[in-house]
Amino acid sequence: MDKIYGSRPPAIGWDFFQGPIIDSPGDTVKLPNGRIYPDKKELGATSFNKYYNGNPVYTDPSYDAAGALMVWNYLSGRQKDGTPWKNPLTGEVTTFLDTGDPVTGTGWLSTAESPPADIRMLTGTGPFTLAVGDTQRIVVGCVIGQGSDRLSSISVLRFYDQQAQQAYNSGFHIASPPPAPEVSVSELNRKVLLTWKKNAENFVSKYKFEGYNVYIGDSPGGPWKRLATFDVPNKLAVILEPSYDTNSGQILDLPAAYGNNLGLQYRYLVTKDYEKNALANGRAYYVAVTSYAYSATSIPKVLESSRTVLTVVPHRARPGTEYSNDAFQTVKIEHSAGDASPRNYEVWAEVVDPLRVKTANYKITINKDSTWTLWRNGTAVPGYTNHAVEDTIYKDITYQTLQGSPIDFFLGLTVNFNKKKLNTWEPELIKGDSSLINRLTSPYRLGIRKNDLAYDGQFKRGTKDSSLFMDDLQIRFTGVWDSTSRTVSSGGSMATLLFGFADPAFFIANHPANPNPGSRNPFLVRVPFEIWDIKTNTQLNAAFTDFSQKLSDSLFVPTWAPRGNCRVYVVASPYDEQVHNIGYTGQDTMATWTFIFKDSTIWKTGDIVQLNIPNPDTFPKPVVAGKDEFTFRLQGKTTGVLSNEKKRLDIINVFPNPYLGYNITENDLHQDHVTFINLPIKCTIRIFTISGQLIKTIKFDNPNSTTYNWYLQNEDNLPVASGFYIAYIDVPNVGQKILKMVIVLRQQRLKNL
Repeated sequence: MDKIYGSRPPAIGWDFFQGPIIDSPGDTVKLPNGRIYPDKKELGATSFNKYYNGNPVYTDPSYDAAGALMVWNYLSGRQKDGTPWKNPLTGEVTTFLDTGDPVTGTGWLSTAESPPADIRMLTGTGPFTLAVGDTQRIVVGCVIGQGSDRLSSISVLRFYDQQAQQAYNSGFHIASPPPAPEVSVSELNRKVLLTWKKNAENFVSKYKFEGYNVYIGDSPGGPWKRLATFDVPNKLAVILEPSYDTNSGQILDLPAAYGNNLGLQYRYLVTKDYEKNALANGRAYYVAVTSYAYSATSIPKVLESSRTVLTVVPHRARPGTEYSNDAFQTVKIEHSAGDASPRNYEVWAEVVDPLRVKTANYKITINKDSTWTLWRNGTAVPGYTNHAVEDTIYKDITYQTLQGSPIDFFLGLTVNFNKKKLNTWEPELIKGDSSLINRLTSPYRLGIRKNDLAYDGQFKRGTKDSSLFMDDLQIRFTGVWDSTSRTVSSGGSMATLLFGFADPAFFIANHPANPNPGSRNPFLVRVPFEIWDIKTNTQLNAAFTDFSQKLSDSLFVPTWAPRGNCRVYVVASPYDEQVHNIGYTGQDTMATWTFIFKDSTIWKTGDIVQLNIPNPDTFPKPVVAGKDEFTFRLQGKTTGVLSNEKKRLDIINVFPNPYLGYNITENDLHQDHVTFINLPIKCTIRIFTISGQLIKTIKFDNPNSTTYNWYLQNEDNLPVASGFYIAYIDVPNVGQKILKMVIVLRQQRLKNL
C-alpha cells in the first residue's frame, strides 16, 4: 500500500517520440514537420537497463572512469563489464531487460529475481555519430497513467502513450471536435426548454458530424449525466472504442457515443434534475448541449465538443404576465377552405416555446409542387415557405434565412404534415416534360398528384376540382348494332376516341372513321352506351381508348370494340357531341371516373349498369393546391394583467425556510443565502427583526429574473444573527406580501481575529 496513492499507484514511462537519425541506404525518414531524409532511418529505443545500489549484478556506476565505462555498457544494453544480457527464459541475447508483461504476469519479469528496491532504469538509443556542427533532435515524452491498482495503471499508461505518440507523429495537428451548438434557453414553470442551432453540422474535417448530446450536471464542474442523444440516422448507433473504465480500472471497449438512429432534433425539455427528481422553481441547474463527430480510421473515433455550461433557473411567469400555451402543447387547426377529406392529410402544429409565441392568425396553404407555406397575419413567414410536406420544419429549416431571430427556427411553433406526400392535384401539364412520369404507378387514378399514367400507358388530364366527381352514375346501353359490320347504327352516344401508347398497329391512325387518315388526333365515334349523372339527371361526355385492338384482329370493329379491352373516361360536362381531348396533347381537364370493358364483357340493348358510392362524404377527395387552407390562431404572452398580479402575490415566497445552516444551491461555505422567488419586475424587499428593527432594504429591478438571493447580511454587509425575521415585500400599484423567516446559521470557526 503506497503512503500517497494508496492502492492506486500510477505508472510512469518514457517514450522516444523521435530518436536520432542514422545512415541506412534504401530507407527514408519522414518527420512530423514535413522534412524528408532519404537513405536514413530513425532509431527508437535500442536498450533498457537497470541498476541499484549494493546489487552485485545491477551495480550503480561509480563516479570515476570505470563508472563511465559502466554507463556506456548499460546504454549499449550490456552488463556492467560489457557482457551481453541473455533472456533467462529463452536464452536469447538481448539489449532489453525484463521484457515480460507485468499486467498478464508472463515473460521475463524483475519480480522473479529480486525484491522491491530503490531501482533506477536507463533507456538508451544509438549508437550514432555526432560530428562538430551536426545537430540531432531527440524528443522524449514522459507519460503517466493511473488505474484502479498498480497493474491496471500500466494498461492506462500504454493507452495514453499510444495517443501521445500519434499526436507527435501528426505534428500535433490533432483534429478538432465540432463546435458546440449555439443554445437558447427558455425558463418555464418547473421546466427548462433548450433549443439549438445547426452551426455544429457545417464544420469541415475528416471527422463527420454525427449528433448531439444533452447533459445535466450536479454542479458547474460536474459530474454530468447524459439526458438524450440525437444522431444522424445511418448505420452507426452506439460507437465503441478503447477507453479507461473507472469501475474495473482497465482499458476496455466502451461506448464513446450513444446513437439511436432516430434522427436529429434541435430541442429538449428538461424536467428532471441530476438525481432524476422534478425540477424546482427558483433553484439553479446546470445543463449543456454538445455535438460529436465520428471517423472510423482515427484514434479516437469520436470527438465531442466541450461543454458550454448554462445555468438555468425554472420559474413561474411573472406576476401580471400570462402565457396562453404550454411547451409542446398541440394547437387546434381548422380546415378552413377546400374540399379535401381528412384521410388525405394530417396536419398538426404544436407550441414549442410559449415564451416566443407571437399573437397572430396563421394560415397554411398548399403549393402545386406539394410543398406548403405558413402565413402570419397575411404575410409569409420567413423560413416556413416551400418546405416539403414530408419533413418537419425543425428538421429541414435553413438557418441562413432566419439569422437575427432570437430563436432561429421556431417562432415558438412547429408545423408538420404526415409522412405521406399530399395527394395534390396536378398542375398544368408541360408538353414534353419527361420528369412527370417518374414514380407514377397507378393504373386507376386520374389526375392525382403529378399526371398519373392511365392503364393504357397514356397521360390523361384529370380534373383538379374534386367536387366534379359524381356520387352515382348509370351506363345505359341504348345502342343498336347494324346487321353487317357490327357498327353502332343508332342510339348510344358519340365519344372521343383517344390515341394510346399501347396502340401496336396505329389502330387510331388507320381507323376507317378517322376524319384525318394517318393522324393520331382524337375524333368522335359512336359507342353503344350513354353515361348519366343520376343526381342531376344529366347525360355526360365520354372518351375512350382501345387498349388491345389490332387492324388484323378478326374481331376488328370500325367504331366500338366490345372485346378490345376498352378504357372509358367520364368527362364531367353536359353531353354535347364535341371532341373532348383529355389525352397528352389535349386541353380538356374535366375527366373524372374511369371504368374498363374487359374482353368478357357482354351486354345487350336496354341493359343498365349503375355505379353507386354508398357514402359520398367519405370519398377520398385530395388536397387541391390553391384551394385547401388550414388556419389557427395563437395567443402570445399578455402583460399588465392587474388581477393576475394581485393573485400572483400569493406565490411570492422564500426558500429554504427555515434556513438551517444549509441551502442546496450554495456552492461555497461562505455563500449562506436564502432565495426569494416569483418576484415581479420591480419591488422593494425590507427585512425586519422580530422586534421590528429594519436591517436590510433590497431594491429589486430585474426584467430578466424572478429570483433574488439574500446573503444573510445587513446594510453594513455584516452577517445577521440566527433568529426570526419578517420580509415585507412591496409591489408598486399592486399590493404587499409578508413572509416570516427562521434563520439558523452554521457555527463559525474563525482562524484569525
